[in-house]
Amino acid sequence: MRIAIGSDHAGYELKTHLVDHLRADGLTVARLVRSEADLREGDIMWSVDDQRLDPDDLVGTDAVVHIASEPIRDGNFTPEYRHALMSSRTEGTRLVAEAMAYGDMGLALPL
Repeated sequence: MRIAIGSDHAGYELKTHLVDHLRADGLTVARLVRSEADLREGDIMWSVDDQRLDPDDLVGTDAVVHIASEPIRDGNFTPEYRHALMSSRTEGTRLVAEAMAYGDMGLALPL
């Protein structure tokens, strides 16, 4: 089974632990990474900011996990902060869902 896992900066630590756990169980994990410096064999480049994720890179993937969240902090929920909270959860998820829909994964919804 091949699982692709992506996160934003806030979800990086959780993604790292999940990748290690899944690989220890014998699963193949493709990390969705944002920079060439982080790219390792089997990883997939993507950019939420540029809305870039090649559907062909997901071929052969059985599941996608997207961990997204602007950290929730105490204080004033300004319009800008509310927008950041919402977009941190929707933009990457939309990108993954569209890549899955246009690709050859056979999945209907992101996990």
